[in-house]
Amino acid sequence: MNRNLIWTAIAGLALLAPSPFAHLAGAQTASTDAPVIPADQQPGKEQVEKLLAVMHLDQQMQSLAKSLPAVLRQQIDQGPAPLANGKQLTPEQRKEWDALTESFVQKALALYPTGEMMADMAEIYQRHFTRDDVDAYIAFYNSPAGQHLLAAQPVVAKELLPVIMQRVQERAKALAEQQRKAEQDLLNSFDQSAPAAKNP
Repeated sequence: MNRNLIWTAIAGLALLAPSPFAHLAGAQTASTDAPVIPADQQPGKEQVEKLLAVMHLDQQMQSLAKSLPAVLRQQIDQGPAPLANGKQLTPEQRKEWDALTESFVQKALALYPTGEMMADMAEIYQRHFTRDDVDAYIAFYNSPAGQHLLAAQPVVAKELLPVIMQRVQERAKALAEQQRKAEQDLLNSFDQSAPAAKNP
């Protein structure tokens, strides 16, 4: 079972969660410690929940979560076939293997439910955006352009997730090989530098 693939999918869900500020992620790498909005200017919980509702964030995240298992199964099927004692699994064994893999996929996806993720997100929004900010975001997402952006996000996320997973898999494999070689080279250097054992 490819555990890394499962965790890549979970990371994909978190990273692709729609956000009105996602386009700023690359521009703010130089300043990751944004100032917290003073308490008297922070939006209330209901105001933030209204923003999340008008963004259809819950529906989008649930839709993405539902698409993950299919994407994950496709990636697993494209990977190397599992072996038992160096031999290919029989059809019955493969069926049991696939059932086990599917059970852990579902368990992994349930580790951080979208509702809990949304609640955490709302608390963070409150700390970093003013009431006026949130009102402006709500107005934008109620506009035709905002609605178009919301409608396109699930499609973009669905197309992007397999790309992310494929890129991570390809590069992780190469990185793992580099690590294996570097570790072996280091161990070899230890052998060469070790003092020769004295004969009794």
